[in-house]
Parts: sequence; C-alpha cells; structure tokens
Amino acid sequence: AWEATMRSVGWKDGEAWCSYFAKLVYIKALPSLEQDINKWFSGSSQLTYQNVANGKSDYFEIVQDGKPKKGDVVIWQNIGDSSKGHVGIVVKTYLGNPYKFDAIEGNTNFQPDFSGQGQLVDIVPHETKVNESDSVYQSKILKGFIRLK
Repeated sequence: AWEATMRSVGWKDGEAWCSYFAKLVYIKALPSLEQDINKWFSGSSQLTYQNVANGKSDYFEIVQDGKPKKGDVVIWQNIGDSSKGHVGIVVKTYLGNPYKFDAIEGNTNFQPDFSGQGQLVDIVPHETKVNESDSVYQSKILKGFIRLK
C-alpha cells in the first residue's frame, strides 16, 4: 500500500523519495491545493525549491530568514553536488532557539547524514541557519523553507 501511495505522487524505482514523501504529506493535508502541489513539487528537492522560488506557485513561498515554522518544507542542498539535496517537513520549533527545529523526513535512516540510502521515515532534530550545515547534515547546507502563504 505504501509503495502504491508513493507511486501515486510520481515516485519510481531507484529514485530517492524524501521529496515525494513531503509532496504526499502536503497533498493529504491540503487536498484543495493538490493541483498546485502536483504542478510545482517534484521528486527533486532542488527543482521543487527553484519552482517555488521563481514565483510559479500561487500558494507557496520561499523563506530564507532561517527561522522555521511548523509545517514548512525544509530544503537542504548537497555541498558537493548542488543538483541534489534532501527534504523534510518541520514538525516542531523551539521558542528559546529560533534555529532549532525537528523535521519529519522520508528516505532517512538512524544515522541521518546518509547518501540516499534511507529506508525509513523519522523525526530528526536540527539546529542550523540558512546557508549553513548542522551536526546532522554536515554534507549539506540548509537552503531555505517552502511555506504556505
């Protein structure tokens, strides 16, 4: 059932699936925006970010102040390969530290700084600013957040 659901949002064998997981969560949470989500969110973290950054979505915007809000799609970019990255959804923020947040992430594992070999969904703690890496993803930088307008 899980595989069929992921395929329904575009996932194919051999592809990383963190972006598809975030896309699926957003479609389930915001069914009235499914057409927009399907149009601009893809299996590529970097393409999804660029689509929204280019103003192609009427409902989502890019935020780069580094202060996440619950529900934001968080986008990381690989340091060694800027065409690739990782995606999560912010599920918790911390009042005393505006740069600390927890994200639910697909295609991860119990040692999150992975190279695309994730096998599970997990909630991962982070503390970082835009254009910086954190202790979890040292091979990636936080590119920004996609937020519902």
